Amino acid sequence: MHRSHLARRDQPIVLVIVDTADKLSGLVPVIEEMMDTGLMAVSEVRAVRLRKTASTPPRKGA
Repeated sequence: MHRSHLARRDQPIVLVIVDTADKLSGLVPVIEEMMDTGLMAVSEVRAVRLRKTASTPPRKGA
């Protein structure tokens, strides 16, 4: 982090990591060792990649 004021203990920090369940299960203990206190939410997600290009026609009704 490049800004020291962002790393103060009284400021919340949210990290979002999307990866396979196997990789995340190995990461959880590592993060737990780094944290004094906090909350870690782990859930399954459905990732949807959206990308508009110049050749994409606009949607009707939009």
